[in-house]
Formats: sequence, C-alpha cells, structure tokens
Amino acid sequence: MFIIGGSDVDDNFSKRTTFFNRYKRFEDKSPMVEKRAFFPSLFCLADSFIYAFGGNDGNNDLNSCEKFSLSENVWRQISPMNLRRNGASCLAIEKNIFVFGGNEQDVGSLDTIERYN
Repeated sequence: MFIIGGSDVDDNFSKRTTFFNRYKRFEDKSPMVEKRAFFPSLFCLADSFIYAFGGNDGNNDLNSCEKFSLSENVWRQISPMNLRRNGASCLAIEKNIFVFGGNEQDVGSLDTIERYN
C-alpha cells in the first residue's frame, strides 16, 4: 500500500511517498516532484506505474501530473492536464486513464473528462 501527498493540520502540503509493507512498517520512498493534496491517484496495471493528477499545492490548483516507477523508486513529470483541478476522480481502462470532475478554484465544479494515454 502506498500513501502519497496530502496535507496535515498545519496546512503543510506534501511531496511525501510512504510504502506500508507486509512487515507492517512504513518506509519512506522517493518524494513526488510537486507537493500536492486533494488529487486522484491510481496504480495502472497495464504499465505498473502509480499516477498522480492535479490537486492543490496549498495556494493553487494544479494541472501537473506525474508517475512513479516502482522498479526505479523515482517520480517523473508527465504531460499536464488541460485544466487545473483538485478533488477529481480517475480510473484506468486498459492503457487509458480518465480524470474527471473535480473543482477549479476560479471556475467551481467541473463536468469535464480528460484522457491520458
């Protein structure tokens, strides 16, 4: 199980990545490229990467995205979304990832869907 990003009671938005392993202990992993909270993430079985999309860095909504290589223990930026969004949802269908809904602080609730392939 991976626990990634988020914020704490002091509004410190995080780039942390933690792995909870079978020995019931937490291990720090390589941090994300950007600090973020309120973002969707998923593990894509088709390519064995963990993805993070958008979110909020404590000041602004993000359109930036990144993926984590389990074998290399490294995060890499990938193409940004067309819209900045936090609180969205995502799902993977084969080699396509869909990010939908969410909120953008200047616009409000979003009804759009973006596809990453």
